[in-house]
Amino acid sequence: MTIVTIVNAVGAAHPYSDELQKQAFLLCSAGLGVSFAILYRISRQVANATYDEAHNFQVTIKLVLGLTSGTILAQLVPIDSVGQLGTLTKPTLALIGGFSSSLVFRVLTRLVESVEGLFAPDAEQQAEIAQRESTLKLRDANSSIVGDLIRVRSLPPPAIAVELDNLIERLNSNQPTP
Repeated sequence: MTIVTIVNAVGAAHPYSDELQKQAFLLCSAGLGVSFAILYRISRQVANATYDEAHNFQVTIKLVLGLTSGTILAQLVPIDSVGQLGTLTKPTLALIGGFSSSLVFRVLTRLVESVEGLFAPDAEQQAEIAQRESTLKLRDANSSIVGDLIRVRSLPPPAIAVELDNLIERLNSNQPTP
C-alpha cells in the first residue's frame, strides 16, 4: 500500500485531497533524500569501524530535520523562476533539501539576515550576525578538517605522517584544506 493509496482512501471526498497528495509526495521525496544521507553516513562509519550506537538519537533528529528542510525548500523556491536549471521540480528540491538540511538552514539564515539588514540592525545585532557567520565558517572548517583526518586514517602508515604534517602546516598558516 502506497502513501498515495492511503491519501486517496482517507481524503477521496475531501476538497483538498489533491493538495494532500502533493504534500505527501513532497514529504516522501524529502524522506528519500534524508534516508540516503543517513544510510550513507552510517555505512561510512561502519566501514571505518567508528559507528557508535550511543549516537542513534542523532538519526531521529537528522530524519526530522531532513523531512522539514526538504518540504521547506520545495515550497519556498518558485519553480517558474529557475527555468534555466532544466527539469528542476518540487520533488527534486524536496529530495535535495532532505539530503542536506544544513544547506536549507544556511539559506534560511542568510535570508533572515538579509531581511534584518533592511531594517538597519543596531550594533549589537551586527555583532551577533558577525558571530553567527564566524561560527558557521568555523563549523565548515572543522568539517573539512574531520574529512581530511578520516581520509588520512585510511592511508598506509608511512603516508600518514606526511599527510598529518601537511594538515598541521595548513592549519598553522590558516589556509583552507583542499
